[in-house]
Amino acid sequence: MTIKRIGDFSFDWAESLCWDDRSCRLYFVDATSHQLLWLDNAQLPLYSITLPSMMLGIGLAEDGRLLGALGDGLYLIDPDSSAFEKICDYPKQLGKRANDGTVDSMGNFVTGSLKEAEVGSYWCYSSHSGWRLLDTGIHNANGPVTIYDGSKHVLIFADTPAKKLYAYDYDPVRSEVKHRRVFADTSKLHGQPDGACATSAGDVLSCLIGPGLIARYNQEGLLDTITAGSEQPSDICFGGSNLDRLFVVSIKAEFGHGIAKSKLAGALVEVLNTGLVGVKENRFRL
Repeated sequence: MTIKRIGDFSFDWAESLCWDDRSCRLYFVDATSHQLLWLDNAQLPLYSITLPSMMLGIGLAEDGRLLGALGDGLYLIDPDSSAFEKICDYPKQLGKRANDGTVDSMGNFVTGSLKEAEVGSYWCYSSHSGWRLLDTGIHNANGPVTIYDGSKHVLIFADTPAKKLYAYDYDPVRSEVKHRRVFADTSKLHGQPDGACATSAGDVLSCLIGPGLIARYNQEGLLDTITAGSEQPSDICFGGSNLDRLFVVSIKAEFGHGIAKSKLAGALVEVLNTGLVGVKENRFRL
């Protein structure tokens, strides 16, 4: 496997990678400068619009817009017209803002609290029934992924400071979780989990801040690791027409692990020849 840099740009806090299979666009954000960025077909030039506030979670909506977790609530975003439509505030119990997110198989947005919350929590938002609390007693939500193991839906959610990925049996119809267990302990690799994505085989790829690794897990444990190219990989996704291109973004700013020394810190990269294939993103139901 080799790492290919895309463009010569880099950002202080690149986050929230998402591939839109309809438009063939690769989206991500720079949280520090409040920019939404994208490349058509994952090729230059790089396009951007300025967001109303910091965005730390992104999903695709069924009408072609994006769903974004911004500073004061969830928004629908039209990148081509720079139009923003606020659809809801965050529930008080979630805290000041949400962090990271994914859309489940029923079109609900699954997210959680940023570390500023006194007690962290995981949540689900439906456009028809609003917010629903999934679980509490965590620190900082990150990297939610939903998979189907052949018999049930499983929600994987990271708690970054705890260095754990938790798994739940998940009911996307009722937005309910049960049977919380440790899916992975990333302290064994000396890293804190950040963004994540799923493969077509049902494995989970988790970005590990610190060692600069992408760890691949299944329900049996750690399968292998991939070098991310920089010390603080923040998010990961599959893209391309066959969903076999693996993209990674990272953080250049100091995040408790010292100053990033890699020349690829804050850049967008593609990891070549992984032999892995991803799955299409679900779309948020309006």
